Amino acid sequence: MADNTQAIVELIPPTAFTHTAATLSGLTIGADTDVRTFLTGGFHVFHANVETTANAVGVQYKIQGRYSAAATSDEDWIDIVTFVTGVTAAVAAEVAGSEAADQTSIDVDADPTAAFTRGAKIYIQDTTTVANSEWAEVDFSVAVTTVNLVDGLTNAKDAADTIWTQAETFYSQFDLGGFSYVRAIVQHTAATGSNIEFKVEMVQVTDFA
Repeated sequence: MADNTQAIVELIPPTAFTHTAATLSGLTIGADTDVRTFLTGGFHVFHANVETTANAVGVQYKIQGRYSAAATSDEDWIDIVTFVTGVTAAVAAEVAGSEAADQTSIDVDADPTAAFTRGAKIYIQDTTTVANSEWAEVDFSVAVTTVNLVDGLTNAKDAADTIWTQAETFYSQFDLGGFSYVRAIVQHTAATGSNIEFKVEMVQVTDFA
């Protein structure tokens, strides 16, 4: 059987958001994305807390769709799926020096063993360029010295960067036949604890070649 045809679309590109008071808007809306020529969509949500204060409330990620010929519309959006993150405070480990791409052993400034346990999902924050940050999984950690990753770094890191626990990823796939456009929205309003970085992607699948 021939391979299907896939295209990756950024519904919301890598974004940093600082927490806002409960009386203010804490909303990020991605652009409307035309899905009329696609059969299915696989939605990837990547979330990270980038402060050590616990979230007051979970962050909501919604994939929404509408059926309309209009390229833009403010009505008839339907929730396809909603993800809500946890509220546990993240633990930070500062990168101790320069680490090249593909490196799996990351030197850190303090003992990581209490929080960076095997299998934990983590966020490696590039404090200069948010798009160079990445989500990873811990293989094991060594007292005082290193956090070891299952897979090597995609981008080089340096001593300005930070590794955070409590990262989360979500995935769902849906038939897009009932929708003309989809979008992602992120809702997080809390007085404390919701400095976050995130991205939302979609893999659109057309018919088999």
